[in-house]
Amino acid sequence: GDVYKRQDLEIYSDGTNSFVKCPDTGNNLTLESDQHLFLKTGDGDMSFKGINGGAAEIYHHNVKKLETVSGGINVVGYVNVQSGGHVYLEDNGKLMLGTSSDLQITHDGTDSTIYNNTGNLLIYSANDFYIKHGTEVMFAAKDDGAVELYHDGTQKLATGSGGIVVSGSYYTNDSNKIYLGSDNDFEAYHDGSNCLIKNHTGWLAINSDLIAIKDGDDGDSFI
Repeated sequence: GDVYKRQDLEIYSDGTNSFVKCPDTGNNLTLESDQHLFLKTGDGDMSFKGINGGAAEIYHHNVKKLETVSGGINVVGYVNVQSGGHVYLEDNGKLMLGTSSDLQITHDGTDSTIYNNTGNLLIYSANDFYIKHGTEVMFAAKDDGAVELYHDGTQKLATGSGGIVVSGSYYTNDSNKIYLGSDNDFEAYHDGSNCLIKNHTGWLAINSDLIAIKDGDDGDSFI
């Protein structure tokens, strides 16, 4: 086809496609408009629109999908990150979800934060749910089963159909009480000096084939 050619610009058609080229002269190719700049396909569909003093817009089949705004970009539709791709945010950048930025996820260079300021924060799992430190389990919620708490990777407490199971010892500070009964009928505690057992309803019954009450050294027996 015909060629318009200067040393620094070429415009031509090869019979199938048309080209505007800036030859290898180290120069840039700039398209400039006194008002707006449009790029359209042969069927008239808008592909790109540059608004004088405003947004740059990208279209798909004549439908706007992305536009720049003073604060960043607006996306119409979804963002599909292909397999192996990533989304990166620098320190203190926030992933904000919801019309009023209701859910925010951020990292400040030291700590990571999930902040929800509207309604409840719900986490759903089709199977079990774990919170881990590295490979060590800290918390586990089993599908249709127990909720488990761990210490240094070792399970210490689990819920069961009949209540809870504690693996290890139970500790509480002075004057904190263990209550039993719907109305706290029985209590046991240490007040900092002495151990006390109190029963407030009915009999305090101790049933055993043998009963031994001994001193603190597990030596002398009183009964």
